[in-house]
Amino acid sequence: MREETVINTYCGLDLSVKSSAFCIVNEKGKLIAEAKIPTDEKCFEREFGQADMMRVVVEACPIAEWASQVLEVLGHEAIVIDAR
Repeated sequence: MREETVINTYCGLDLSVKSSAFCIVNEKGKLIAEAKIPTDEKCFEREFGQADMMRVVVEACPIAEWASQVLEVLGHEAIVIDAR
C-alpha cells in the first residue's frame, strides 16, 4: 500500500517574464511568506529549494510549463490552472 504525502502548505505563484510574486499559506490560511523574486531558475531554487513540500498553483501562461517543471524537480506539487 502506497503512503500518501500530506500537504499542508499552499502557494499561489503569479508569473511574469522579469519577476514573479508568490504567497504561501498554511492549511488554516495563515500567511507564512510572500515576496517578489526574479523569474529565473536560480532564484526559484533559492526560494523554494529548501521549503517543505507545497502545493503550488500557477496560472496558465507562456512560462508556466517551465516554472512548474522547476518546482516539481524541487519536490513540490505544481498545478497549472486556466482561469477561463
